[in-house]
Amino acid sequence: SGPVLDEIRSKLTYMAPGVQYTAPYKLWRKTKGKLGWDGLVSAVDNKGKFLTGLVPEVHNMIARPGVAIELQDNRTAPPVTLGNSTVNLRPYQVDTIQKSIRNTWMGMWWPRGILQLATGAGKTEIAVAMYQMMGLTSMFIVHRTNLMHQAEERFARFGIKAGIIGNNIFDIQPDGINIATIATLNSIVKSKD
Repeated sequence: SGPVLDEIRSKLTYMAPGVQYTAPYKLWRKTKGKLGWDGLVSAVDNKGKFLTGLVPEVHNMIARPGVAIELQDNRTAPPVTLGNSTVNLRPYQVDTIQKSIRNTWMGMWWPRGILQLATGAGKTEIAVAMYQMMGLTSMFIVHRTNLMHQAEERFARFGIKAGIIGNNIFDIQPDGINIATIATLNSIVKSKD
């Protein structure tokens, strides 16, 4: 609690998409805030916790003279060994994976990023191997629907049921890996869905 947490919570609070059509919000407007729901949601919970992906954003919000920032990373990195993967990887693919999973931000383990590799470099196999090694909820984004279905088949070849978001399909794996087309993600963002 305190003014910094209040600032973070305020900046990470937004109107729930489509809330204007809900009965609680209409009641709130009708009763001038006495009943119902104002439609606001926050990415910060009551204990001041938020998703780790927002750490850089929060850091940038509050970084200024007079504000001491101490980052405490209480996460436990999952064990990551190439032996956990059933994919026969080429040396440059192993190098790509090792660089990705060793990524850090301000001294914290930060296994995030965008991998840009040439056509035919085996991006899907790298993704399969990384998913097998880490088991983290993931998104694999492609630019065409035929690539989405190819990726789904390749994941299935290694025993992984991938969710699909694209080509009029919205079948997600909440705790697994999901394959999406950039066009569908763009439509979702534009429609605020």
